[in-house]
Amino acid sequence: MDRKFLAGFINRKRFRGVSDEDLVFQYALSHQDEIIDELFERYIHLVFGLCIKYLKHEEQAQDMAMIIFEELAGKLQKFEINHFKSWLYTVARNACLMELRKKKHEIALEQSKIIFFANVENEEMMHLSDEKSSQENSIILKMAKLSADQRTCLDMMYFQNRSYRDIAEKTGFSMKQVKSHIQNGKRNLRNLLSDEEGKD
Repeated sequence: MDRKFLAGFINRKRFRGVSDEDLVFQYALSHQDEIIDELFERYIHLVFGLCIKYLKHEEQAQDMAMIIFEELAGKLQKFEINHFKSWLYTVARNACLMELRKKKHEIALEQSKIIFFANVENEEMMHLSDEKSSQENSIILKMAKLSADQRTCLDMMYFQNRSYRDIAEKTGFSMKQVKSHIQNGKRNLRNLLSDEEGKD
């Protein structure tokens, strides 16, 4: 695997027989890029293999492995490392787990958008609740009770990540109206959900 800052002419013989821990110690003193390059050569196969194991996709694993080594220099300056190999394994594993959590969150958010706003406009579909959780159905039903203007502004603000100005331009509302619709929509939805909880 290529690495942009790894020039092929680096003389790696100077590091033969030098332990990982000694390399880390030398880097703390000298900040020589060649030391990072040597650690890269020693452990890129381990990190890449670990990323494949967790991410299940070669291109994503390559990108993650590169990110891990690109951030390595900064981490070596922050932490006292006694066993580099096991430390690097932990760093790589945690990076993969964080990426998986991020992807899971993005997928869940996208699914919630589809369920949430694809159904509030269609009253008939609200009754097709067998495949949805009770919580999702509750929110969908309560959103349907908001005014169309409030639903539109809430959708654009929180699910399309648009600014107040963007919403005003798209809807024709004034900035004051946009802010009012969002504020009132959030308050009304919160009240509707609180009323339902009070009945349980």
